[in-house]
Parts: sequence; structure tokens; C-alpha cells
Amino acid sequence: MVPMPDTEFYSVGAQPGDPASVGSFDDNPDNTQGSQDFCGDISGRINDDTVLGIPLTFGDDPTVYNGPVTLTCKAGPTGGVELHSLVSWNVSDPGICDPTVTDTYSLDKAKCSSNSTDIDVDIIGRVTIAKSAPGGTGQNFDFAWTNDSPPTNPDLNPALNPFTLQDGESEEIYAVIGDGTATVTITEANIPSTWMLESIQCTGDDVIPVDINGATATITLQYDETDPIASQADVFCTFNNVLIRRELTLDKTTPTTGFSSPGDPIVYSYLVTNSGNVPLAFPVGVADNKATVSCPADDGGAPNNGDDILDPHESITCSATYLVSQADIDAGFVTNLAVAGAEDVLSNPDSVTVIGTQNPLLSVVKSSATTSLSAPATVFYGYLVSNDGNVTLTGINLSD
Repeated sequence: MVPMPDTEFYSVGAQPGDPASVGSFDDNPDNTQGSQDFCGDISGRINDDTVLGIPLTFGDDPTVYNGPVTLTCKAGPTGGVELHSLVSWNVSDPGICDPTVTDTYSLDKAKCSSNSTDIDVDIIGRVTIAKSAPGGTGQNFDFAWTNDSPPTNPDLNPALNPFTLQDGESEEIYAVIGDGTATVTITEANIPSTWMLESIQCTGDDVIPVDINGATATITLQYDETDPIASQADVFCTFNNVLIRRELTLDKTTPTTGFSSPGDPIVYSYLVTNSGNVPLAFPVGVADNKATVSCPADDGGAPNNGDDILDPHESITCSATYLVSQADIDAGFVTNLAVAGAEDVLSNPDSVTVIGTQNPLLSVVKSSATTSLSAPATVFYGYLVSNDGNVTLTGINLSD
């Protein structure tokens, strides 16, 4: 049998007519030792771990028996291995094996025999892809994938490409790493329009870190035969999705504490923050019902990144000055309302009230042209009433 790439080969010897017991096997093609479980010697060769008990399972198709036996053994996190699947069994004389029903072959039960049988052992690694999408009950997310070293048994990997996951679900992809390395790529594709991929977080990639580029994770699995514990054979990646939030937050303030005269200035500051999770393009503006607001044309640099995009968590400060009118003094306060906007996103409305100082004051100057009297006569008086305060007064009455 011609060795396949990424495969280690072992032989099991038996005498014609003997049950197809499987000897403890190693790299010696003439090994004819007594019956042992599959993967046992591999496990011992890797880390002297406990021998794993592996039964043989055959199908009822005679043609299956005429192919090679392929064991798929998973390199565990501590260097151990475990059987994952059995594909077929190769014998020198097909006529000896003629199963009629599905059977499980153990050390004391077998129907087949041969002089020599080659066994392919695939050492495989695993990539687990998990989906986290809070609030996404029932929402499907698609994942396209590639695997440059798939195992012999296709049933180990997803049947679909792309496959679909929902919140809390996961999928496993296996790759043969017997020759050293394998590369698996996972791309979240066709992300629903109301969702975004926030992050990809991976564990188990201490040897070769996962390469994350946008919505794609490139995972390298590596088997180190000389030091299996140093293998990178089990990587777990979580794709974290969140609902898209396009939001602005406005915080309007003023250092002005009061006013008392027409023309007094009230200075306003407007802190506009991208409180969502997607970028918003400039221009960013503020509409105020009392003043004309001036805003920067870009994010202004540090601590922002210095472009014309207001990224999530970035803020800009706008400003305006309002000159107090007599009507404001008469009212005793100035309240104005503002709203920020970028693209089609509007912020919360925010208002500030500045209290004015009211000083109502009247003065009266009384006068008369009559300076003296020598007989009874009418005296005429004049009253000059002045508003010496800062508020408009109406309904003035004068008594004398």
C-alpha cells in the first residue's frame, strides 16, 4: 500500500486462519506481538500514557474490507491520543472476509485473518468554532472554511461549507497533523445586516497564535512528535457578534453662571460622543434653538485617531456663544435645547438653563412750576417715573 501524505504506517502480523487480532504495533513493519488495543503503542510512544481500549467496527459491505484500515487518532492536550474513526480493513485474501452483518470486532471475536495488514494512523488536531451572539435567538450565522489537511474520514468534518451556527452553538473541524502542521481557515460570511462581528477570541494557540484578519481566523495546528505536549492540537475560537448600534450622545454644558444685562454672553460647550459600535462619518453637527454652533471638521487627532470618521467611543467638542436679550432678562432665565447629528443618526436632546439676575427698580422725581402762593390757587405737579432696574415693567400706578 502506498503511504498517503500526513500518515504514519504500522503493520500487524497474524498467521493464516488466525483471528484478525491486532498486535501492539510500532514503526516495525514485521511486528507480530500479541493482541493489544489499537492506538495503544502509539499512545505509549507519545507519552507513555495509559493504553486506550479501541474496538474494531466493520460495515456489511465486503468491498470495504478490501481497502486499508485507517485509524484516526486525536492528539490530546497532554499528548495522548484517542481513536476517532475506523474507515476500512485491508486483507491479503479478500475471500477470507465475507461479513454478512455489521459487527464489532474485539480481541476475542473476529472473522478475518491475513498474513500481514497495513494500518494507516492519522494523528489529527481539532479546531472548535463557537458562536456568541447575545440577543440573537434564532439568528443564523454562516461560516466558510478551508482545511489543507483533512482526515481520511470525511464524516469528522462539517458536511456543509458554509455551515451555520446560532448563539451558543459550536462546530468542530479536524485536520491531520501527523507530518507536523495543518492550516484551517474560518470566515464568518454573509453577516446579517443588523449584526456586526465584534471580535474573535481564541485559546489553545500558545505555540502559533491564530492570525485574525477581519472576519477570518487562520489557525495552525501542529504536532510535535518529539515533544507531543508542546503540540498545538486543540484550538478553540469564539466569534462574538453584537447587534449594530448607531448612536450619538450629547452632553451640553456652560461655564456661564448668570447674566444681568442685554448683550451679556452665555458660552456653551457641546461634547458629542459616538456611543454606538460602528463608525460615523463627518460632518458632525449640533442644532441649537438659541445659538449657531461651530463643530470641528474632523475628529481633531489625539486622543482620537485623526481622521474624518467619528469612531466608537471617540468624542468631539463643539461651541457656541449666545448674547442675552432684554426678553431673557425679563424671563429671568435662558434655556436652550440642542441635538447632535451625524449621517442619519441623531443624539439625545440636551438643554442647559442659566438663571439671570433681575433687579426691578423705579424712581420718581416730583416737580411743580408753582414756587409760592399768596392766595388760594391750584398747584400743578409733575412726576418723572424712571425704570432704573433691568427688567421691563408694566401697569405702573402712582399715588400722592
